[in-house]
Amino acid sequence: MESIGSNRIDSSKFQTESKSIKTETRHVKIAQDLNENDRIKMNGEHLDASKLFTLPLHHYYHNHSGSKFDTLPRSINEMAKSLRESRNIVRKINYKHYWIMIVFFACLVLLMVYLLHQDARKCTIDPETANACFKQLTILSEFDRYPQTNKQLDQYCEEKTKSIKCSRTFVERCMDVDRQQWSFFRNYAKNFKNLLEKICIHRSDRQKFMDYSECLMNNKVIEKFSNCNDQFHNRLINIAQRFDIDNRIPSACCAFNHRMDCLREPIANLTCYNEIKIFISDRIKDSVGGIFESICGPNYLSIDQCQNNLDEKVWNEIFVQSISNNTSKRIELNSKIESNELNHQELPIKFVELKFFENFLAFLYIIKSE
Repeated sequence: MESIGSNRIDSSKFQTESKSIKTETRHVKIAQDLNENDRIKMNGEHLDASKLFTLPLHHYYHNHSGSKFDTLPRSINEMAKSLRESRNIVRKINYKHYWIMIVFFACLVLLMVYLLHQDARKCTIDPETANACFKQLTILSEFDRYPQTNKQLDQYCEEKTKSIKCSRTFVERCMDVDRQQWSFFRNYAKNFKNLLEKICIHRSDRQKFMDYSECLMNNKVIEKFSNCNDQFHNRLINIAQRFDIDNRIPSACCAFNHRMDCLREPIANLTCYNEIKIFISDRIKDSVGGIFESICGPNYLSIDQCQNNLDEKVWNEIFVQSISNNTSKRIELNSKIESNELNHQELPIKFVELKFFENFLAFLYIIKSE
C-alpha cells in the first residue's frame, strides 16, 4: 500500500513537472518564432513583435476572460498616455490658478495705489492755515520780524521753507487751478526757494541780510511799506471787480509796477547802507523772475509804459481817481473772510486769494480769474 501511495505521489509530481516543462517549452517556442519570423498570431490577430507591448491587456492572458479587463486602459501605451494627459490637466489647472492669483493680487495692488493716491490728494489744509503759509512766501511783508542774529535767521529760514511746502500742498489739493496758474506758482515757489538758499546758506548773503534787517528796523520804514502794499491791495480788488479779462491783465501789471516804484522810495532814503536799494530790488526781481515778463511784457514792464499803453479811461480809474471807496470794500470783504461768510459766487476770485494780496501769487490768481 505504501508503495502504491508513493507511486501516485510520484506520478502527480511527474505530471506537474511535465506541464511546467511543456509551458516553458511553449514560451520558448513563441520567443523563437518571434525572433525568427518577427510576427505572431494571438487570439486570431497578426501583430509585429515590436508592437508586443501595445497589445490590449487581455491578450496577455489566456483565461478567455478578456471582457473583465475592458474597463482598464487597453494597452500599456494607452496607460502611459492617460497618465501624461492627467498630468497635463493638473498642470493646466495649476497654471490657471496661478494666473488667477497673479491677476487678483495685481488688481489688489492697483486698488491700494489708487486709494493711497486719492488719500494723498485729499485737502487737509484749512484756509486759515493756507493764508498763514502764503503770507510767508514774501521777503517784504514782515520787516518787523526780520532776523538780526544767526539763531533768528535759522528760525526764519525754517519757517519760510515750511511755508513753501504748505502752500504747494494747498495749491495741489485744495485749489482749482489751470495749467498756466500751476506753472506760475511752481516758478514762483522755485524762485523763492532759490532766494532762501542764498539768504540762509551763503555766508556773505546771510550777513548782508541781517545787517540790512537791522537797518530797516531802525529807520522805521515798515509803515511806508505797508502803505504801498495797501494801495496795491485796493487796486487789485478794483481791477478784479470792475474790469474784463482783456483790461484786467495790463491793469494788474501796472498796479504791480506802481507798487515796485512805491517800495523803492523809502528804500532810496535809507542812509545806513548804499547797497540796500539794490539788495531789496534784486530780492523782488528774484521772487518774480521770468513770471512778470511773460505776463506783462513787452508793453507793461514799467509805469511809464503803462501810462502810454494803457487805456486812458482805465488808467484814470486805477491811478487818478480816489480809491478810498475801495478801502471800505476791502475792510468789508476781510470781515467776511474772517467770519467765513464770503460766498464763492460773490466775487470772481476765491476768498483765500483775497487775504494774500501782498504776494505776487495773489496777483497771478486775480488776473487769471474769469
